Amino acid sequence: MKKIRIFLFTLLAIMTLVIFGASQNQKANAKTKYISAFPKSMYGSWYVYTKHKNLNRLIIKKHHIYVSTYKGEKALYTDTWKLRKPFSEKYIDYISANAFNSKKNLDEYGADISSFQANYTKKFGHKWLFLFQSFHQGGVNRNGFLNISKINGKSILSYMVLVPALHNPYAGTLHFTKSRKLAKQMIGKKIKGFQYRRMNNHYFNIF
Repeated sequence: MKKIRIFLFTLLAIMTLVIFGASQNQKANAKTKYISAFPKSMYGSWYVYTKHKNLNRLIIKKHHIYVSTYKGEKALYTDTWKLRKPFSEKYIDYISANAFNSKKNLDEYGADISSFQANYTKKFGHKWLFLFQSFHQGGVNRNGFLNISKINGKSILSYMVLVPALHNPYAGTLHFTKSRKLAKQMIGKKIKGFQYRRMNNHYFNIF
């Protein structure tokens, strides 16, 4: 009976942490300089092949990122993310507490979840555009980093996901190219100066 009580207490504590974590929304740093549009060097369609997810495509425009997952040559679904200005602390507190009080608030909250703020930062010797998600569900955010560079004369868009729960939160890099043909040639290849992890190069974890 004592062991059962200990188990139930532990389970309750874990559930409390999960529920609390699911309700947390992150507030932007007032001192950080956030961008209002993606750089033109990132515009266009980008492709990457991974071991288990096959072809994936990003389309980046001035204020949006469209993420498509493929099966063979057919897109199964596309997610849309919008670049927005940082939310005020007052708005974050309000919409977090009142998201389900009206359809208008719920629609706004849904749009907020599918949005990012972004600012430049330096990691591992590279300049990255850090995508910061103020609102997220289930305690899991989609924060990550984008880098644009030239490799052998070709434009490469690199993505690194941020996983705070891990000992090393910076998961391995995925490299996107401007053509499917080049993307196939990039499978399994590593570029000097970038970090890699086996799982992140097998599974497509962006957004």
